[in-house]
Amino acid sequence: CQYACFIDRGMDYCWEGGDPDADDEPEEQEELEVQEYMECAQIDFPEDENRRLEEDEEVQYFIGPYCADSGAEILLGVFNDEFCTNFASEGDAGRSVYYDYMGEALPYSSESLVDMNCIPCKEPGDADMQNNQ
Repeated sequence: CQYACFIDRGMDYCWEGGDPDADDEPEEQEELEVQEYMECAQIDFPEDENRRLEEDEEVQYFIGPYCADSGAEILLGVFNDEFCTNFASEGDAGRSVYYDYMGEALPYSSESLVDMNCIPCKEPGDADMQNNQ
C-alpha cells in the first residue's frame, strides 16, 4: 500500500525496497542431470517462442559422451542423432546449440567426465590383519 502511494505521487525515490509485488527471485532453470546422459539420451530443451519451428521441422537433440580428439578425455556433446555420432554443430561438439537454448555452458563439455588421477587399488599390507582380529 505504501509503495503504491509513493509511486502514485511520483515519490518513488522515497521507497528503497523496490516493488513488493514483483517477483525478485530469478526463474530457476533445471540443472542438467549428468548421470542421465552417460549413455546417449534425448534432451528436451525448454520451448522458446523465438526459436519455435514448424512441427514438421522440429529438431531432436541428444546428449551423450564422446572421446576427445586427444583420446585423454571423455566429454559431453550435443548430437542430432539417437546414436550420438553426429554433432549438432560443427567445430564445437554441439556446445553452441546447448548454450543457445539454455544460456549456459554444457557441463563436462570442456572438462573430462573421468578423473585421470590414479587411485591405488592395492590394499595396505595390514588390512587383512585388522579384519581377522
